[in-house]
Amino acid sequence: MKKVIKFFQTYFSLSSYAGYDTRLRNGLVFGRPWSPLRFSGRFFPFWFGKYNYNNILLHAKNISNEKDIEISDNGTFNFTRYLEKKLLFKIVQMLKLPFKPFSGYITSGATEANMYAMWIAREWAKSKKLKDSKVYWIIPDNAHYSIEKSLELMDVRRNPDNEIIQIETNALGDAKYEKIVEFIKEHSSSPIILPLTVMTTECGAIDPVKQINDFIIQSKLDNIFFHVDAAFSGFILPFLNEYSSIFSLDSLTSISVDFSKTIGGNVGSGAVIFRAGLEEYVKIHASYLSTNADQTLTGSRKGSDVIAMYSILSVNSDFDIKKDILNAFKKTRFLVKEISKLNSIKLFYGPKLNYIVFSLNIESGTKGEKLRKILKSYAISSSMVKIEHKEQELFKIILRSDHSYKNIKKLINSLKTVS
Repeated sequence: MKKVIKFFQTYFSLSSYAGYDTRLRNGLVFGRPWSPLRFSGRFFPFWFGKYNYNNILLHAKNISNEKDIEISDNGTFNFTRYLEKKLLFKIVQMLKLPFKPFSGYITSGATEANMYAMWIAREWAKSKKLKDSKVYWIIPDNAHYSIEKSLELMDVRRNPDNEIIQIETNALGDAKYEKIVEFIKEHSSSPIILPLTVMTTECGAIDPVKQINDFIIQSKLDNIFFHVDAAFSGFILPFLNEYSSIFSLDSLTSISVDFSKTIGGNVGSGAVIFRAGLEEYVKIHASYLSTNADQTLTGSRKGSDVIAMYSILSVNSDFDIKKDILNAFKKTRFLVKEISKLNSIKLFYGPKLNYIVFSLNIESGTKGEKLRKILKSYAISSSMVKIEHKEQELFKIILRSDHSYKNIKKLINSLKTVS
């Protein structure tokens, strides 16, 4: 009885604090890509809570598109091991990835996915490096900070066997194609690691991944580890006719996606998918495990994320997802039309997908402080972004289908007070 009383005391105590965390649910967060977790993503993990849904190790290993994925009755956590394979197979199909077969696992988000890909890339490159040669890392200025984090953790910058080449961006924030190709040609005999981004965090820029793929294929190069960070774009672009085959890149080595961006998945969940066999480069021996090795970055992982995302992608058809995306684009165009009339805001470019990027015409003084305060109240923050070697302070608004016109107009009216 004491335990029951304590249970409900805890419940009511937490409930009183949970009410403070409502801005995202109420549609008042405009500077972040996160959508409120969909109902199916909340219900299914709760319902199947009778199972211990931990996931351990790299279970989605060497999966072939031609084989049926079956559940095993041997081992531990068979339910989520099976769902992880099914979920990754579903993602491979949705993104039209070229991997046959593929490996991968569900991560804590795109940051972990990028870091894992860079870890594999380094070990792969070390195995390809000649005695007196170097490993070259081509890193665009617009790369997500998780790439820099990877370089720091692996001590790449201070290792004389590695050389990092920074690639500047063009006026729209995309990595410069000519610079990348120029450098690859100069070092075509050495292993090269190339992480590019499709929809960058700061301004939604799309790196020239298709052009780079065409160059690699035409040049018949096999010394490039080509990774694509698709955290923001993975569940947007494949549903649009113009970009439906953007990830069908024959030279692609690995890709990262994030479930919380736009599609309404768990914040802090994502996936890394890559060509089968590459996991062997990062195998860590552990005799007490059923496979005698761990081939992930974190080891034990949450199966609840697997259940949530499998349910979201199963319940919501491609048509449903595309409908939400187009709805967000429509709201983006509406907001762009209105804020382009404001003297206080200077658009970085016209409407681009669901991103609105801008700088301030009022930077200092009372009006500038008030404008910044208003933007902050809607979770719209600024970043110093390097564009053609020059740093600019840019703000971004990311529109989602869950944003209501009522709240969009509320934002517009707030900004008008300092225009």
